[in-house]
Amino acid sequence: MKKLIELGPWFQTIIAEYAEDQPPERKALFQQILASYKKASATAALEPLGWQDNVETRRFPVVGRITNRRFAVRTSYGRLNVAVSHVRRVVATELVSIDPERKYDHVAVRLLDDVNVKGKLDVAHIVAATPYGMLRLPIGHITTIRFNQEDGTALVQLCGGDEVVGVTDMETLNVKTPHGMLTVLASKVASIDVYTDRIDDALAYHWSFDNEDAVDSLRGVKGQIVGDVRFAKGILGKAPVFKNHSTKIVVQSPEFSVDGWKQATFSAWLKPSHYRNYGYAIGGAEGNQGSGFSFTLGKSAAGFVPYLAGGRRLTTRLLRRESDFNFQTGVWYHLVGTYDGHRSRFYINGNLEVETVAEEPGLPLSDLPNARFVIGRAAGTRYDTWYDTYFPGPIDELKIWRRAMNAAEVKQLYQHTLQQSQEDDVSSKSQVDYAGLRWDLMRTGWKVEDGKLVSQRHARPGFQYGHGANGRGGCAITGIGDKSWVDYEVAFDFKMLPANREFFHAHIPGDSRGMSVPFRIRLLSESWNQPHTCYSFGLSPTGNWSMGVSEDYHMPGHGWSATRKGEMEKLASGKSEACQDASQGRLRLRVKGSTITVWLNDEKLVEHTHKGEVVESIPYGGFGVQWRYESMGWISDLAVKKL
Repeated sequence: MKKLIELGPWFQTIIAEYAEDQPPERKALFQQILASYKKASATAALEPLGWQDNVETRRFPVVGRITNRRFAVRTSYGRLNVAVSHVRRVVATELVSIDPERKYDHVAVRLLDDVNVKGKLDVAHIVAATPYGMLRLPIGHITTIRFNQEDGTALVQLCGGDEVVGVTDMETLNVKTPHGMLTVLASKVASIDVYTDRIDDALAYHWSFDNEDAVDSLRGVKGQIVGDVRFAKGILGKAPVFKNHSTKIVVQSPEFSVDGWKQATFSAWLKPSHYRNYGYAIGGAEGNQGSGFSFTLGKSAAGFVPYLAGGRRLTTRLLRRESDFNFQTGVWYHLVGTYDGHRSRFYINGNLEVETVAEEPGLPLSDLPNARFVIGRAAGTRYDTWYDTYFPGPIDELKIWRRAMNAAEVKQLYQHTLQQSQEDDVSSKSQVDYAGLRWDLMRTGWKVEDGKLVSQRHARPGFQYGHGANGRGGCAITGIGDKSWVDYEVAFDFKMLPANREFFHAHIPGDSRGMSVPFRIRLLSESWNQPHTCYSFGLSPTGNWSMGVSEDYHMPGHGWSATRKGEMEKLASGKSEACQDASQGRLRLRVKGSTITVWLNDEKLVEHTHKGEVVESIPYGGFGVQWRYESMGWISDLAVKKL
């Protein structure tokens, strides 16, 4: 860790003034912080600390004016006064906001004697005193804290990819564990890793390949499929299968670049059918010069190489002759490479296998102009005629983040994807039995779990999911066109869950939710480009509801369209007067003759008799549930009564 620099009287004054604003019981702690600074100042090497990172990266933009002596920098966590002599350069860059309410699940505290403690901290923020100002950092925005016991400082890595070096107010840590509260002295702590359910913060690119194409689902970056690339079952959904040096996917677009990134994480799943000598799986190059990064999984080695500014490379390779790792064929391997500006780390199946320390810390990634990014083989043009520089087998779930994940997050990513894959085996069916009925499962995966019928956050394998494809929003339907479903009453508990941006990139709010209940379904297909004939009752979390009926209604062609064919009639609409939160509850629907009655919990929302003025009354058909766009949910305690 680089030493602190230049702790002048002006900065000591900042700490002293800050301490005056604290409650009496905390003043003594800040006096200790000040004493630690003075001690650090006496031993610190007066070298540039690299605080230009705070100006270059996304969460520390310069918004003030430059004086003769310092920058005035306003951050999300406090104000910094950065001495001009400590800044190497200023770069205008994209500002990516992070949810101020971002929560964490738990922390893993590693002590100096390698003992690990897991639990929750009893504070929501920490204060970091830096040479340039005080920052108030939410625990939920932190990925790792590494303590330097020699000078009393800490390196705090944030989820946006930035770093802060300073003295924290963490004299003791109170960790709430499953077995009770544990108090640990900060002087005994080596590091704190923060686990979160938001591992996809700063996710920049994602190739899922589920639609059997090479389009990134976040920014729409398109790759070109070259050669006889087939698609087969992946770790999740579908995956391209590469056979020889002539099969590859080439991405060459100005919309794709990692140039200038100070941190990054690269992740992919590979399943080798056999091993080639080199086994280049993924990488970038311009001509014969490396660009961006590369992954290899070959006969001789497996590794990750980030390419840095100035033509540098940070080779992080696991030589198979020196490793006990048992590489097999026909098995999925999860490869992750991270670069945090100081070192490169290479993980296999969630475990750190090898790391390399940079000789010159702080160099950004280099992605050369017009570089091509290749999946399935080596990227350099000199390899175009080589027969041993490709990866044989499927590659799936390629993701790139603009931050360096910590070891805890890499392990979480591996376990989460593996769990999803296991659920795929259960939830990829097109039909399932639930509550004594046979259900047709459409558009997304579904599974029966703990007495509930639950939608899953992935497209049903084989269905072309998406706005430009055959539909969005998971459906579970029973009794389509069944003439025995005439007059009936159904009731069930339900819960709407938030939309998932990773599942589909459409720009809808993350809390967008909604449910519709189609009933008397005479005709309904999985594709929204095919006609459907049914009644439908729709409900939003705010309690707004609407009801309509359609006959042969659909969007012609392929994908979403403003053009509609068929007939659709709005029957009624309104808002619940009793329910403040309609995202969960119990819905009861009765259809008898041409009269439809709906209750939410114990409140009657509507009783309507359909007169068939635009669309004729539909005499029969089953019912189901559909979620709005990528929102998810479940139903349970289903009761059906034929009238």
